[in-house]
Amino acid sequence: MEELFDCSDKGVVHWEVSPTYDPYQDPGPQEPEETKKAMPEREEADEIQHEDYDRYITAIVCVPQGGGGSYGTVMKRKRGIDGELQGRSNANPILDISVYEVEFDDGSTEAYLANIIAEHIYLQVDGEGYTQYMLNEIVDHKKDGTTVSKEDGIITTKAGRKLPRQTPKGW
Repeated sequence: MEELFDCSDKGVVHWEVSPTYDPYQDPGPQEPEETKKAMPEREEADEIQHEDYDRYITAIVCVPQGGGGSYGTVMKRKRGIDGELQGRSNANPILDISVYEVEFDDGSTEAYLANIIAEHIYLQVDGEGYTQYMLNEIVDHKKDGTTVSKEDGIITTKAGRKLPRQTPKGW
């Protein structure tokens, strides 16, 4: 038995006996049936393939299409004939070979690998995390007679300095 020193009264020394307990022992299975049932194998969290947790779905990306780049939206993971998701996802975008359907502005869809989508997402983003978009042309631009022309856009002050004309209209 182990004894403990108790110093609650300053002048008197008390020795108390610490309690002892029987060691715990697992009684084991109560019925022989319990030993036959094995726990089902579960997938690791990183191995679960599910569209609800997908990081690329709804991403807008400029991917190669027909010799140039076209903007499209990643709609969903592509499934095989058996209904299973095609490819295998990975936390590392370079190793991710899952297949996605990308829908373009004209309504057409094409299948792309996740690593291609990730590469083009990273190409669109600068070092500060801002997305850059390409502009091909301006369509249906018109000007009316109230705009200031380039010739009238510069005024000369009395001192001879040339300044741009301050106006809420123009371009």
